[in-house]
Amino acid sequence: GQLVYQGPFDPHNINKQLTLTLHSIQGGVNLTLSAYADSLNNPDNPTTIVMKWKPEGVQAPVKPKLFALVIGINSAPLQWADTDAQHFWELLRAQPQGENGLYRDVAAPPPLLNENATKDNIILALKDLKEEMINEVERNQGQVQDIAVIFYSGHGTVDDNKTFFLATPPPPNATVRYSTQFALSAADLKEHIKALPGRRVLLLDACRSGGVFSTSSDFTVASVINGLSDVIYFYSSAQENQLSFECEQHGCFTEVLINGIRGEADTNVPFNSITTGEMEIYLDSHVPLLRGSKMDQIPLYYTKLPSRLFEIFRPLPDFKPSTARATAAGQK
Repeated sequence: GQLVYQGPFDPHNINKQLTLTLHSIQGGVNLTLSAYADSLNNPDNPTTIVMKWKPEGVQAPVKPKLFALVIGINSAPLQWADTDAQHFWELLRAQPQGENGLYRDVAAPPPLLNENATKDNIILALKDLKEEMINEVERNQGQVQDIAVIFYSGHGTVDDNKTFFLATPPPPNATVRYSTQFALSAADLKEHIKALPGRRVLLLDACRSGGVFSTSSDFTVASVINGLSDVIYFYSSAQENQLSFECEQHGCFTEVLINGIRGEADTNVPFNSITTGEMEIYLDSHVPLLRGSKMDQIPLYYTKLPSRLFEIFRPLPDFKPSTARATAAGQK
């Protein structure tokens, strides 16, 4: 938007040259140059040239890689937990990648669903995730912090000792359908999450999932602050003492989350990225609305360092904002 030259048109010198000096920044310069022909104060449509310049020997900054572990477990009365996981996984895979994307790559193996999402299989997947992320750090010589997103949709329960569990299914030969013996406890989760390098984002769509950070749980805020070397971002679908409901074809929390990732959570100019803070605000306001403003399901958000907000998603290329989002943003 900066005027670099303004002068009269000389019909005898139509090949006039203009020299523009730019001060380089790391990684080069992206420049859009527009030329206007102004006749009697009625400017014509501009001619625009987009130029990209990268100095020799300068490497572009390394973008982070997105890693993901996605889990969905249906068990009565839940009907849509596996659908939650499948659709969330598809959205991660659809994130723009490469030169025009937020991430250089997305590593998201197919989701663990239903009977395949046992405690042992989840722990094995977390160990594999740790190994892959460590290998990536070594390849990039620690130039960038990669991001791990862990998503779970299913039952959440609290035992007599106020310990929170993800209700993972028992092995085929078990005599009981669900038991904390076979469930993934908050302590199990903490042990493996804190071993992951880079930034970690935990998303839980489960009853009482706020209990993950309850002071009565073995996975307390204090333990997170003391036990994790870097930032962890946590979004739960409900408070410690609340149920997590299903809507038409998704968990209510996941439905809002999916809409947010598609682009609805992108509420700040220039409308091309979704930060952890924007996602928090969108979930906090829209989950209760989806529940009919009953205030019986209030999402919970936690981060070790609230000031360290970062871009986590990009709106999908085919995203078109809803009427409410467009109106709020001043768009048509």
